[in-house]
Amino acid sequence: MKLIKKTFYRNWQECWLIFRYHRRPAIGGFLLTVIIAIIAAIDVERSYEAIGKIKLQSEDTISFSSLLNTQTSFNSAKNTLEERKLFFTSASLVEQVIEELNLNDVQQNLLKYDQLIENLTIIQDLENKTLNIAYTSNNINQSKSVVDFLIDSYVKHQLKINQENLIAIKNKLIERLASAEVEVRDSKIELNKFLKKIAQGSLKPNATDNFAKLSQIEQQITDAKNQIKQIDQKIKNLRFQLGIDRTPIAESDSPLVSDKRSLLDRNFQASQEIIDIKTNNFDHTNLQKNKITLARHPTEPEKKLLELTEELINYEGDKRIWLSKIEAWENSQKIYHNSHKQSNLASKQQYQDLLSKSEAAENKYKTLLIRLHQLEIISKQRNVTSIQTEPIIIKNTFGSWNKEIIVVSGIGLGLLLGFGTAFTVDRKNPSLKTSESICRLCNTNLLGKIPNLKKFGLAKISNSQPTLPERSVLEAPYSVASEAYKIVYQNLQHNKIKKKLQTITISSADSQEGKSTFAANFAASTAQLGKKVLLIDTNFYEPRQHEIWQLPNHLGLTDLLKNNAKLENIVQSPSLNIDVITTGFVFGDGLSLLQSETMKQLVNYIKQKYDVIIFDTPSINLYPNALTINKFTDGMILVGKTGVTSLSSVMRTKELIDKSQQVVLGLVVNDKMTRLKNLAKRAEA
Repeated sequence: MKLIKKTFYRNWQECWLIFRYHRRPAIGGFLLTVIIAIIAAIDVERSYEAIGKIKLQSEDTISFSSLLNTQTSFNSAKNTLEERKLFFTSASLVEQVIEELNLNDVQQNLLKYDQLIENLTIIQDLENKTLNIAYTSNNINQSKSVVDFLIDSYVKHQLKINQENLIAIKNKLIERLASAEVEVRDSKIELNKFLKKIAQGSLKPNATDNFAKLSQIEQQITDAKNQIKQIDQKIKNLRFQLGIDRTPIAESDSPLVSDKRSLLDRNFQASQEIIDIKTNNFDHTNLQKNKITLARHPTEPEKKLLELTEELINYEGDKRIWLSKIEAWENSQKIYHNSHKQSNLASKQQYQDLLSKSEAAENKYKTLLIRLHQLEIISKQRNVTSIQTEPIIIKNTFGSWNKEIIVVSGIGLGLLLGFGTAFTVDRKNPSLKTSESICRLCNTNLLGKIPNLKKFGLAKISNSQPTLPERSVLEAPYSVASEAYKIVYQNLQHNKIKKKLQTITISSADSQEGKSTFAANFAASTAQLGKKVLLIDTNFYEPRQHEIWQLPNHLGLTDLLKNNAKLENIVQSPSLNIDVITTGFVFGDGLSLLQSETMKQLVNYIKQKYDVIIFDTPSINLYPNALTINKFTDGMILVGKTGVTSLSSVMRTKELIDKSQQVVLGLVVNDKMTRLKNLAKRAEA
């Protein structure tokens, strides 16, 4: 497991280094992809989905039909999902929506039928007993308006169906009520004719039976009158609570008087008409014209009013029945008083049948009247609760997130393209990315890491402002960066050769690895330690020291080796304890001059005058100067640069050094990724 983690960490570190070294093309590819994604996202329009819900209706028509005790067929308010879809997708309704809401497409033309239907969704949720209507559009107000219009049209359509069913059932009840009224009238006429016959003596009842019957009738009349008194008292209270009768009663008997007075005043006329229907004082021909208003949300006082009205009508009906019975009993009482003869058994049975028929007709009339009132109550309650809607919800559809999706996708693709670009560039230039890998391939010890001062900025490492980064140690001697060169000098003092190092060769595998800059700064840091330092530029092909130190190059090492100038004439002192010998004008083969006896004598001579002598040489893989000079010096410092030094160049340099048996003191790496913060910690340690 540890091996896997270590391998993963190493691979990730290598990938990250590749990205950091080639960050410019990688960031360029990333930014290009993101910009393209942002431009594409700007052209994408958001879309919004408005969702409205309708509570499915209860079986109102079944409740209505039960009032008639029949299986009368009416327009069903319970439709299937297909029937509901047909309603919402009907051409007439869709065209009405488009015209009234002025729905336009992108070209500002009116939407067509197919365009609206394509974005309309009808779903029936049986679990929650709701019908969901959803419409998607890039205009949030347009989506909401379409759903609201469709729901309102559906509610009106369903209320219209319920109204038609209500009127049909109401007409049936009125028709039956009129028929029952005729039956009551006919039964009374027939009963009165029979009683007249008894009064005229056509029928003679038995005296004993006559006396018993009179006693029974008197008791019935007394009980009926007592019952009527109780009913009158209840009617009086109910009429006052309904606002019909303004006679004051006890406050405890009518708790609704004080806080419901205004509501009862508004419903006085409606309550009077309903009671007139019950007491037969209302013209039934006008009942059919009367339309029942369906309130959307009845309040609690209105519900209470309906209950009190129904209770009043029941008591009025009961009173009417008792009065009819008293009238019949009083007529019977007169007959028995005027009749002195016993009627036969057939006459008494006939009287009982006629009386029962009259009572049955009265009961039927009362039942139909109560059902008519129940129809009104059911129509108000059921139609309010059966068609309920929920507030419209606005949701961002998946398409509305296209802007975010495109931008996020662009960022993701940009990252992939950035890393892909970095790896592609790295394959064309497979340089070594870490100082450890360079040191491992060179098979030598690491003397130190030099940070890239151009990257971190010289102003960040010192209060002074150096004119040239190549002389950063001289310009900013107390900076953290200068400590890196002092660390190299300190490590050299503990080299494995175990001898004093006076002459040092500075070289690298290839060019552009920073060996001349290192040589100049290393000389400056050594001079700061109180050493007398001589820096000799032996790179006849690409001389750099005269540029770094800003010195003239008309006389130099070549002139001395050709005996065209003296040593004191070519040595220049740009700073305290630092002398520099530039290359001078090179013409012909410079290698032969370095191999000459004059060069050897020069080295032996200057050893007596300087503490440290540094030779800046060209690259080993390009020119043999470094290997030639290193033969009469104490050793060589190889300079590498992460991101520049390649595997092949290191391997070739190592092969040349091994063949010529050169002394290598160590490796210095110009590490582009070395942080000054880490150097500061290392310097403190």
